Amino acid sequence: MAPSPSLRFRWREFVRWARLDRGRWLPLAAIALGALALRGWRLTAQSLWLDEGVSVYFANLGPARIWQLTFSVEPNPPLYHLLHWAWLSLFGQSEAAVRGLSAVAGALCVLPAYALARMLADERAGLLAALATATSPYLLWYSQEARAFALLGLLGATLLLLSYRLTLRFSALALGLWAAVATLVLYTHLYGAFAVAACALFLLVALPRRWPWLLLAIAVPVLLYLPWLRATLAHNNPAADWRAPLSAAQLLDRALAAVVHNGTLAWRTLALAVVGVVLVVAAIGLASRGWRAGLLLGVAVALPLAASYALSLIQPIFSERYIIIIAVPLYIAFSLGIVFLGRWLRGIEAVAALALLVLCAQGIHAYTQPAFSKENFRAAAQRVAQSASADDVILFVAEYARFPFQYYRSGPARLLGFTGDHQDPGPWLEGVVSKARVVWLVESHAEQVDPQHQVRRWLAERYPLATEAYPQGVQVRAFTVRSQLSAPPASAQLVGASAGPLRLVAADWPTASAARDAALHPPSAWLPVTLYWEARTPPAADYHLAVQMVDSRGVWGASLERQTDLFHMVPTSRWSQGPVMVESVDVNLNPATPPGRFHLQVRVLDPAGNALKAYDAAGQELGDAIPLGDVEIVDPAASSPLRRALGRLAAAPGSILSSMRRWASKSPQ
Repeated sequence: MAPSPSLRFRWREFVRWARLDRGRWLPLAAIALGALALRGWRLTAQSLWLDEGVSVYFANLGPARIWQLTFSVEPNPPLYHLLHWAWLSLFGQSEAAVRGLSAVAGALCVLPAYALARMLADERAGLLAALATATSPYLLWYSQEARAFALLGLLGATLLLLSYRLTLRFSALALGLWAAVATLVLYTHLYGAFAVAACALFLLVALPRRWPWLLLAIAVPVLLYLPWLRATLAHNNPAADWRAPLSAAQLLDRALAAVVHNGTLAWRTLALAVVGVVLVVAAIGLASRGWRAGLLLGVAVALPLAASYALSLIQPIFSERYIIIIAVPLYIAFSLGIVFLGRWLRGIEAVAALALLVLCAQGIHAYTQPAFSKENFRAAAQRVAQSASADDVILFVAEYARFPFQYYRSGPARLLGFTGDHQDPGPWLEGVVSKARVVWLVESHAEQVDPQHQVRRWLAERYPLATEAYPQGVQVRAFTVRSQLSAPPASAQLVGASAGPLRLVAADWPTASAARDAALHPPSAWLPVTLYWEARTPPAADYHLAVQMVDSRGVWGASLERQTDLFHMVPTSRWSQGPVMVESVDVNLNPATPPGRFHLQVRVLDPAGNALKAYDAAGQELGDAIPLGDVEIVDPAASSPLRRALGRLAAAPGSILSSMRRWASKSPQ
């Protein structure tokens, strides 16, 4: 069936509107695919942080619950969460899928940037604006976050394009499309209102004879937005004092620095000065071509910044990611300035393109450095899963910090958010510890709810510290609530050796570990060892332990000395005969330990620091240390995906030759 005349007309109108022919698709397609590749590279290199965990939590609630919480708890509109729910329903719950929606939205930003810059100038400006958008370190960063900002940038740029298109050719269809996109912008993020206001102001000034139609189109998204706005104002609490108010100059400096290089350059002043000069040239060039283009880009940048500053005077909530709506208009203005300079400086476009690529490369490198590390809930969850049991409780001082942790959670331990009084946590905690063997305390963003660390202090004053870890932005501590058991768990390895009045009944430790650790406590890995002791006779002295990892060359790891472990908080002189006492230690490994097999041993030290003689279960002397067993130190790089791939590639020729020989031997002569 042939398409209807109306469909043929709309398709021709679209092609004419975009002004693209086959010869121009190739460079734009290359830039768009490059933008997608950049956003896909290292997409899962970092853990989901707090806000991303909240996004996953909302997406898994379903549309009805998302909509309900938008009108009661969540301070932002529901569009991103609804799209995220649909996206995860299609692509699953992997980290790549969680961030994939933002990556695609960020890559698509190059299309409206190209189209608008080409309308305002020419093909060169369009491609340069597309390249600036594709390689922007600022947009790249937020395109790799499972938050609404990349979507906000895409919809804001699209609304900007539609606004200028309306001044070239006004129609009811185009105006209806503008109203629809404006509604989507409003329902993406609170700061989307500033983008809509900027575009509405531009249209009212640029098209004074179209005011009745324009006011009607503006009223549609505003009326659709009012129910959410009313609910937000009703449940919006005063801002906490953890963000300091900014002056207008500070806000402008932070906003422009973020959009230009996002903090990845050491010579930020020079970069801002160069961009400033180019923007001045762009303003002069636009003024010579008519006032509408300059007004559009000027109001698209100035109004959101002014509104952000005004809002920050009421609540100090400004963050660089909120003003992502000014990024594309700034990149378009930059590209126009470069093209105008090209009239006098031949080759300036190529230099600018090269500078954008260098800036992108610098940004990518900077994002691998510790300064840009996100909260590492992935490592925190992996550490807890390594040792936690079904009798343990994982407690979050800031209740909302459980969301990203829950995404990575594995194992049977229960997750609880602290809901008691942080200034007097005892009554609430007593109910928790009465049912737990070990309490894993996870602190992240806790300074906002428990700045004096009262929850941690209450646990530390009563229970031995079993282990601790410090991944980026998260602190994990395990407190042994039940230090006395009737018998060691069945999973522990029986030992039966003794030293003085103490007998080591059993022990538990990982049989393999890396020597280095870049996430929990760099540069050294810690080997968690749990020891189950009993008193053969009531000890008269206070003994201490020294756990070591050794081989014939010497000592490669030693237990950390803690004043809050079992042997300090419950001295052996207070032990009675019978119960099994649980002591947990961390053996700090030498990061230079070579791969291989090593031995664990335990020394029992008297108050003077001398090691007691050790004996096995049969009474045979073992020397001054109780042997536990072996530990295999492995090289993580040897098992990395890249190393495995290279290994398979190197082995491929030999495998092919072997297969050919087998085939030849089986072939009939």
